[in-house]
Amino acid sequence: MMEFLKRCVQCFGSGFLGGLASSFCFILFERTGLLRSLGVAYVPGVVLRTYRERGELPWLYENLFLASIFGLLFLLPWVKSPQTHRGMVYALVPIALDLLYVLPTHGYGLFGLKLGGFTFAFVFLLHAIWGLVAVSFAPQSSS
Repeated sequence: MMEFLKRCVQCFGSGFLGGLASSFCFILFERTGLLRSLGVAYVPGVVLRTYRERGELPWLYENLFLASIFGLLFLLPWVKSPQTHRGMVYALVPIALDLLYVLPTHGYGLFGLKLGGFTFAFVFLLHAIWGLVAVSFAPQSSS
């Protein structure tokens, strides 16, 4: 039981670190104007637009919490090796959630196409960063 709890904490932490890396990349892409130049109006978290003027980052807390929860996917032994494949396969879950549920329910259309043509690629990139960073800190898949 203690071994399982230890793995849960490790997976939760690896998801957190992946979320931190993808959030940093988002801020970097936004501040450098890369998103604007590609015509992408994507914002992580629904509340970012409300708080942007005041400089608050409530979306960061939401993003880090959800990334940590998604880190628990690394408890599943479905994909055993290599590690990068495991990270990319598990990154498909938040990608699908964003593109097929979150963005459409907030009025941005299927795959977020109302936010720009490159939104799909950008969402994929952010979650791929999450998957690759998270898997590098996640415990090895058990047999």
